[in-house]
Amino acid sequence: MAAAMARRLQEALQHGSYQSQVGRELQAVTAATAEHAAWLAYDAGWAQRARQWWLETCHLADLSGIPDSRVTALASMTPFAAAARQLLPASA
Repeated sequence: MAAAMARRLQEALQHGSYQSQVGRELQAVTAATAEHAAWLAYDAGWAQRARQWWLETCHLADLSGIPDSRVTALASMTPFAAAARQLLPASA
């Protein structure tokens, strides 16, 4: 559900027409929704989808000028990065 909502919000960002302040607010809401979609994907065992949503969150946070959302997304990726690191061979 969160992923579907995030995709709908992304479509609104891409195809909508609005004033710049409304656009930044829409980007912020979309970033928050993308982060929720990431956590739901991660909890469901879809780590790659979660990573994609977190990266989208970072992108939207940069566009909307909300560094807190970017920091939260990067921090949220920590368990994913730690799990991926454990899968690497010992020499890596």
